[in-house]
Formats: sequence, structure tokens, C-alpha cells
Amino acid sequence: DIDVINKEQMGLNIITMEEFLKREALSGNLKSLETGESAYPPSNRTQWDNQRLNPLWNYLRRVTKSFEIWEPTQCVMAFPAVGSDIRSVAALMHNILVGADGRTFPRPNDFQGAPTRVDAPPTERLREILAERRKICMYDDNMHANYSVVHFKAEEDGTRLITDFYTFLYFEDWRQDLW
Repeated sequence: DIDVINKEQMGLNIITMEEFLKREALSGNLKSLETGESAYPPSNRTQWDNQRLNPLWNYLRRVTKSFEIWEPTQCVMAFPAVGSDIRSVAALMHNILVGADGRTFPRPNDFQGAPTRVDAPPTERLREILAERRKICMYDDNMHANYSVVHFKAEEDGTRLITDFYTFLYFEDWRQDLW
């Protein structure tokens, strides 16, 4: 239930797809990435319950930044601490991948019974969230400057964004992680 989630996650306002489409799409706020012109949902539909969703997903992919390769089981979504400066997160990732500190690549079992502190150094928090994933999908300057909506597409394989955010989102600044 969305109301329960909103009450539990202060500062995070989740709305239904129907409300999003009414607020953003029908008002002309969503623009075609190809033409820059306002683009509207198929048949101006906002209510998609019990409908084939492919037309809606195709529409969203035409008007939003979509991570084409985002697989939460293989890629962690990373948000740099300072604006959209990706250099420090990229360096952290590189050092973990090559084992610069002499440690092996992290696995989930490495953290069972020994979770990383929420305010631990960025390297330690990234090691924990990676745990077998070897890619990061980065929130970067281009995305920040050019897209008002980012779409985390999911496929019919069961991938869903509606899960605990801390399983696939990495915030370099631990305080942002607590919002």
C-alpha cells in the first residue's frame, strides 16, 4: 500500500503510475527524447490496471532516461556524493575490482553477521552492496542535466524496483542514504 510506504519513508513521496501519468504526461511535461516535443501516453490512457503494459513501457522508454542494461542482480545504481561527479565512485569501484587493498572481491556471505556500519567509509559500504555484482550504473552529469525523469525499467523476468532500496542503490555520502 503506497500510503503505508509514504508514512514509513519520510521524505520519499511515492505516487501511483496513474497519478504520475495525469500529473506529468497529460500536462505535456514528458517530452520525446527524439523530437523534444510533448508526448502523451497511448490513447491518453492513465489507468493501466489489467491492461497489456508493453505500450505503456514503450512510451516511458521514449520519454525518460532508461537504464537499458540495468540488472539489479548485476549492477548497483551509484549516486556520487558531490553533484554528479563520478570520478570518486569510479575510483572506488576500480580499486575493489582489482583488489587494490589485497582483499578478494566481496561475496554476500562475507557480511552475514557482520554488517557494515551505515557511516563506514565509502569503500566498505560499496564492497558490501556489491557482493558479487561487478558493475555500477552511475548517476552522472548527463543524466542530471538532461533528464527530468529517470525510468528504472524492469523486465518480465521478475525484476522489480519495489524492493528494499539498500539492496541495489549506493550513495557515496552515507547521510544521503538515510533520507
